[in-house]
Amino acid sequence: MAALLVSLAVLSVVASMALPAWRHAAQREREAELVFRGEQYARAIMLYQREQPGAFPPDLETLVEGRYLRRAYRDPMTEDGEFRLILPSELGGTAGGGEEAPPAGTDRTGGADPAMTGDRAIGGDHDPGGVEGGVAGVASRSTTSSIGQYNGAAQYDQWLFVVDSAGDPSTAPGLQ
Repeated sequence: MAALLVSLAVLSVVASMALPAWRHAAQREREAELVFRGEQYARAIMLYQREQPGAFPPDLETLVEGRYLRRAYRDPMTEDGEFRLILPSELGGTAGGGEEAPPAGTDRTGGADPAMTGDRAIGGDHDPGGVEGGVAGVASRSTTSSIGQYNGAAQYDQWLFVVDSAGDPSTAPGLQ
């Protein structure tokens, strides 16, 4: 009986030492999956733009329906699996008419941008079936710090998966 208790105690100590390593490995695996999925979205947007120069897809479903993307991927870093949509106005220093682009996550009036909150824009000049101006890329909604860095960013919501101005998916060093 005593031998059984000792072996259980040793087993629990070994398991408690291995658990952080397993968590760390699982997080690294989810990070690699986030990079793969995000780059798939960037590549799909690039393919869309080859057929429709200068245009961005109105929503992510357009990429799946048009066969630019095999399927809609889930964000592996969040519970709901929803990616944050990146608008074209977030990419450059100007938002079309030479004006400064509003800060990410806000509209021109300073309110929350529907694309950043996950709501669809409805009414006015907005397309009820998508995001005004289209989708230029995706990012995770998770604000957790990452183990590795992607293009110099150390927080998942700062890992931007977009097509660069030359029409290629981001070719920066990537996951480091």
